[in-house]
Amino acid sequence: MNSDRPKSYKRATAIKMHIDQINSGNYVKSDTNSYLETTFGVQVSRVHILGTIVGRWVSSTNDDSKPDRTPQASIIVDDSTETIRVRVWKDDVKLFEDLQIGDIVNIVGRVREYETEKYISPEIVKKIENPNWELIHELEIIEFLSRLKSDTNLQKISTEAQQITSTDSEPMKIDQNQKSIFKDKIVDLINELDKGSGVNINQLKEDAKIPENEFQNAIMELINEGAIYQPSPGKYRKL
Repeated sequence: MNSDRPKSYKRATAIKMHIDQINSGNYVKSDTNSYLETTFGVQVSRVHILGTIVGRWVSSTNDDSKPDRTPQASIIVDDSTETIRVRVWKDDVKLFEDLQIGDIVNIVGRVREYETEKYISPEIVKKIENPNWELIHELEIIEFLSRLKSDTNLQKISTEAQQITSTDSEPMKIDQNQKSIFKDKIVDLINELDKGSGVNINQLKEDAKIPENEFQNAIMELINEGAIYQPSPGKYRKL
């Protein structure tokens, strides 16, 4: 093994989950690789949830007795299975500025635990106007769990960053680099072509010039990562 070889990292995939599946998991904390060990056998570090805000709190910035207090805020999200707190600090407080109790939100973030409470540290928070997305989210969770059950050769999936250092893993590194290039190209095209209602999948395929299988895989990974979504069937927008 060449210890001087540059290390390659794969971004963890955001797994669509119910909140009760997060709360029932076992949080494993370490200095390099914290994750949630779920009851269905998957190690998860990034999650994708959708639910309704049932609680909201923002720290006061007008307390002269505590001028050095770190700005923080939290919301409580309910997806009808259970509730979970979503917490932010410092500049990320702005993620919650336009949110109110009763709003439906789409959230991608990392699972964390404080004392015995699991919570989410968000990367993406998006208000959802169309409640039909709750049904779509539910169907995607069902599909994901169904795929897990049907895979007889399932190996434990780790969605935390993976270091690739050995010479034998070079083909994998090249493959992951190619996937990243494809995904970046698709996101760039959506940014360029989207006029407000999304980009048609056929136009994306034509302009991306990516092989069909790789194109579909890249689209699915971008959706799972919370990078893009479908505002309507057959169209994609950046989240």
